[in-house]
Amino acid sequence: MSAKKAKKGVRQSDSKEAGWKRRPSEIRGYQMAHFMNTEAGDYLRVDYNLKEKRVRMFIEDADEGGNPYFAVVSNGKVISQKNVTSNREANVIPRLQKRAEYFNSLPHRDVRNIVKTALGSEQKEPAKAPEKADPHQELLERTRRRYFKDEEGAVEYSGEPGARRRPVRGLRELADVLVGVAACTGLYFLTRNFVIIGITAGVIGMGIGAIDILVRRRDPSIIKTLFFMLGGLGSYIYGYYYF
Repeated sequence: MSAKKAKKGVRQSDSKEAGWKRRPSEIRGYQMAHFMNTEAGDYLRVDYNLKEKRVRMFIEDADEGGNPYFAVVSNGKVISQKNVTSNREANVIPRLQKRAEYFNSLPHRDVRNIVKTALGSEQKEPAKAPEKADPHQELLERTRRRYFKDEEGAVEYSGEPGARRRPVRGLRELADVLVGVAACTGLYFLTRNFVIIGITAGVIGMGIGAIDILVRRRDPSIIKTLFFMLGGLGSYIYGYYYF
């Protein structure tokens, strides 16, 4: 009976090890990455730099709807733990310890040993309850990170099959700009008044920013807003003084 259990355990370990895939890491300071999707729906990723003995463990926690977290280990010590959404410090190690069976099956022995040491050394520390972030503060943090990204938090989604991706905003931003430009162009042919067009462009810029925050629940595009605000200011000055 014990032999059957042992064989079953080996098969389970082999299965988890086979679940890991390998690719070059696109995060600065790391050489390679292993990633996998677990049966529970978690997305796990481990980037590593063996020369500097640094490992970065990333998880999209299925228990929290896919919230992303990462922890950085250097020379066997955890030096950083963050919630990617808020860019705040968070107690990530307990979340990783719950998936220790997967991390213990990493195919690269040296990386596996570093991870096991890091997770084992942190088990004695009491787990802290996750802090509830203020939604307004979280929006400000996302806006700050959009234009002032740190090295560790700059790349979180690898684009691998099964990984959740952030929505691509390029087409939406372009659509907003085209609609605003079309409105200003149509107004020009109706009024031939650059002052009115300038005021309208400024209102469109502020309106689009307000829609991004209040309706779409995302950080506004500063470039898009400035495009209409500065364009509207230039049109207003031209119409007021020269037309």
